[in-house]
Amino acid sequence: MNIVMKTLVSLVTIGLFVVSGSLAQDFEFRVLVNKGQNTAKASGSDWAPIRTGSSYNKGDELKVGENGYLGLMHKSGKTTEITNPGSYKVDELAAPFGSNNSSVITKYADFVLSKMTPEQKEENRRKYAGVTGAVSRDVGDKPIKVLMPTSADFYDPTAIITWEGEENKTYQVTLKNMFDEVILSSETSDSFHKINFDESKLAEERLVILNVSEVGNEDVKSGDYGIKRLTSDDAQKFEGELNELKASLTEESSLNKLILAEFFEQNNLLIDATTNYMLAIELSPDVDYFKEVYQEFKLRNGLGK
Repeated sequence: MNIVMKTLVSLVTIGLFVVSGSLAQDFEFRVLVNKGQNTAKASGSDWAPIRTGSSYNKGDELKVGENGYLGLMHKSGKTTEITNPGSYKVDELAAPFGSNNSSVITKYADFVLSKMTPEQKEENRRKYAGVTGAVSRDVGDKPIKVLMPTSADFYDPTAIITWEGEENKTYQVTLKNMFDEVILSSETSDSFHKINFDESKLAEERLVILNVSEVGNEDVKSGDYGIKRLTSDDAQKFEGELNELKASLTEESSLNKLILAEFFEQNNLLIDATTNYMLAIELSPDVDYFKEVYQEFKLRNGLGK
């Protein structure tokens, strides 16, 4: 290919990228999460079912059914959730939002949508089903499997650690320092445990070793998992984007936790991603979508079932 032809191809490619980018913002709201019998009506059209990924503009109207849920992203990048049944005009929903848009939020929201199409989920199953547990294969034969890599960094000091547990069992979560001394030990009947690494006994520890065992049955236990606080130098690589995200995602909502989970997964901080998925589920326990995206996350990263 000669220089002139290469130049023409480059210009066309750039032009298509610019056009596609501008079209991507040609909406007032985009549907990120849709649960229930929800419908929408565009100007001059009949009511039609709402689909995840659909976009709506001013003049359109949305109707949320009984026990329905809509998670919407405004073109500014900010999000809103509709949990009460009724009709909503897009103009009125958009009124509280400004015109400034966040390309960072849009980027990670697009990642969420792209991973949850039926085609992508099927590809995930084909691609990753055979490597489930690969990130922790050296402790994979233990009776209890903690759903994290055997060694992982974390950024936010509040972390939720999960494992494959059973109902009606009590578990002991033990944290040790690098000298094998017990720092903290807690019991729970859940298959997850929240840890605050800023509390006094943990604040000075850069690395802790975690294991989980069944109370009353010492043979049922996990292997050891290393949890390491991310250095400030490593955190600087992504904090600019993260701060921009957090500045817009100020509301404590499942939708915002979902976008943050996607951000942390993209930066290979799987503990932080897990924490945000779990918080999203906790905030909207009746919306199965958040449980589904968490399952897809585990499958993609070889973390378990």
